[in-house]
Amino acid sequence: MTEHVDLASLNAVAAVEHAAQAAPKRVREEGRIDERRADGPWLVVITKPNQEKTARANLIKQGFEVYLPLRLLDEASAKRRGVEAVPLFPRIIFARATLDADRWQSIFSTIGVARVMCDPWKPRGVTQAFIDRIRREEVDGFVKLGLRDASKPRHDPKPAVRDHRQWRKLGDVVDGLLSVGVDEARKSVLVSLLNEGRAALTADLRKI
Repeated sequence: MTEHVDLASLNAVAAVEHAAQAAPKRVREEGRIDERRADGPWLVVITKPNQEKTARANLIKQGFEVYLPLRLLDEASAKRRGVEAVPLFPRIIFARATLDADRWQSIFSTIGVARVMCDPWKPRGVTQAFIDRIRREEVDGFVKLGLRDASKPRHDPKPAVRDHRQWRKLGDVVDGLLSVGVDEARKSVLVSLLNEGRAALTADLRKI
């Protein structure tokens, strides 16, 4: 006697098995944040040239929370460069990590990462307030350059670079950085402020 096969049931079972097999891959691709890193400092990660998004994707797969601020290009620049947006700070992304050395040092071996900014052996980091302040300047996911408050004097890019040592408050630091029109110059100013240990944006990582 021929046994009756319920095709609908077989299809249902196959679908469940496929979902079970795909689940681990999906979790890796979605980059579920490791809760052990959720309250750590934001480390300054230097990526390889033009690999900011690659480094971000691979760090997310490892469970790091990562922030890569982007800015939109004008139409002419976007057409010339073939991309719609570029990193606000070229080759710099921010990754949150615990104070456990074994965890944050895993960033070094991540594809797309060149190094972690250190002083000289301990990592440098930025405060949550700095990250939040940059995110506040986003419009539709992109950071808009220039000061928002029309009542404040607008910085000229060159004096902004020269006078950055006068920026003491966090608002002054962020407004000053966003007034620098050249991406590489903006990055250089940020690195200078971090090297100085400017209290307005530098996280205290002495416990690491």
